[in-house]
Amino acid sequence: MSLDYWKLLARALEQAVARQSLSWTSTVNIFNPVISPFDSKGIPGISIYSYVERIHKHAGCSDSCFILAYTYIERAVNSPGFILSRQNIHRLLLAAMLLAIKFNDDVYANNKSYALIGGVELDEINILESSMLTLLQYQLFVDQEVYSKSLKKLNLQFRESEKEEKIRSGLKPLRTIASIESIQTIASNNEAFE
Repeated sequence: MSLDYWKLLARALEQAVARQSLSWTSTVNIFNPVISPFDSKGIPGISIYSYVERIHKHAGCSDSCFILAYTYIERAVNSPGFILSRQNIHRLLLAAMLLAIKFNDDVYANNKSYALIGGVELDEINILESSMLTLLQYQLFVDQEVYSKSLKKLNLQFRESEKEEKIRSGLKPLRTIASIESIQTIASNNEAFE
């Protein structure tokens, strides 16, 4: 069974934000986080998974762009003071995907098109692109070894989350107090007839 890379990325980012901490983050000062152009005023109304799916559906990029975007996000969150959150993951992802597409793919759209896909204004996506380049210190090249490691991490995280979901869905609901009391009542009634 082959997996779509966008699904690997979506699942990994959902898990990372849910944990509010990534295995890749350096020590950060949670009392003085860096407020960046990636931070939105509130939590976007679209899930991370749906947002990645939307980019996948409309951007027309190669699968490898999702792995590159993951690698860029890994690098970005290692910046001092940067904390991955529900307020910044969408914009961070959009900027990472924009750079991955422009760096990797031979054919790509203009920033206005990606702004529409991402649900931001053209001025915003230009700022996000510039800010992401700065965070990455303009280092967009990803060698084969780093790319392979990123892909392995994504696959591993996906498999682990699949196992967790199967375990959760396979668990039978615990009996409620009411059902235990009902069983005890039935048992005591049966004893009375013996």
